[in-house]
Amino acid sequence: MDHADDFYMARAAQVKLSKWTNGTSLAIEGAYLLAGELSKIKSSSDIPEALERYEEVFRPFYAEMEELPPGYPQILFPQSAWGIWLRNAILWLASKTKIHKLFQDGSENNWGLPSYEWVGI
Repeated sequence: MDHADDFYMARAAQVKLSKWTNGTSLAIEGAYLLAGELSKIKSSSDIPEALERYEEVFRPFYAEMEELPPGYPQILFPQSAWGIWLRNAILWLASKTKIHKLFQDGSENNWGLPSYEWVGI
C-alpha cells in the first residue's frame, strides 16, 4: 500500500456517547447549553446537577442530527477512481446550479435554544 500508485482509502466514523459531558459534537450549541446550565449554579456542589441538566437539555438537539443520510458513507467515500470522479462532478454541478435548493422542504432547523439570564462581570 505504501508503494502502490493506485491505492485509495477513505474512513468515516460517527461517535455516539452515552453522556455528553465526556465529549460532544454540535460544539457551539453544546457549549452554549453547558455554559447556560453551569451559570445557574450557586456553589461547586451544584456542578453535578448542572451537568445532568445539560444532558437532558442537549440530548433532543443531538437526536435530530444523529441520523446519517441514506447511503452514507458509501456515496461520499467511493472506492474507485471513477466513483471519486463521479462524486466530485455531481457535487460541482450541484454547487454551480444550486439544484439542491429544489430538494429543500421549506422547514428550517429551529431548535429553540433556551434563554439564560447571563450575569455580567
